[in-house]
Amino acid sequence: MPYIVASGPCKKCGQTDTLFRVKHNRTNNKDYLQTSCKDCERKVTRKHQEENRQYWRDLNNASYLRKVGALTRVIGRTEADRVARAREKANRRIAYVKTASFADELTTFVYKEAVRLRKQRNATLPIPWEIDHIVPFKGKIVSGLHIWSNIRVIPRSENAKKGNKYVPLYD
Repeated sequence: MPYIVASGPCKKCGQTDTLFRVKHNRTNNKDYLQTSCKDCERKVTRKHQEENRQYWRDLNNASYLRKVGALTRVIGRTEADRVARAREKANRRIAYVKTASFADELTTFVYKEAVRLRKQRNATLPIPWEIDHIVPFKGKIVSGLHIWSNIRVIPRSENAKKGNKYVPLYD
């Protein structure tokens, strides 16, 4: 909740012109100011955290699990499990390389050429150049792919202006 500066004194410390939390009462649908200031509220919370460490630890763990999900990593794996898992991952990698398409090869080639071109331009021209994704990799509105048709070399200033936004080349 937001804090505002109120002219009245804090009920705990008596200070005036301090920050007070604005709270919302759902039953009567009204906002009101909390009676203690932000500093007093922090002191009370800190004291509660020190006295009830396990409660706060469980609260943080529950919050983490809600955001991230259940932990999938198993700490107590045996050596045989580790070897089997590594072998399985290697087999998947080999299968992917065998089924790599022409587009993957083209993307690799175009990206290597873009790196070479960026280095060449940085060495010969006075302005810095960068490799850019035309449609951003992780944009807010659209997300592009790391494929050959989405890669270009542009000046750093243009890339900074564009940021993580999609700017159509042709309108």
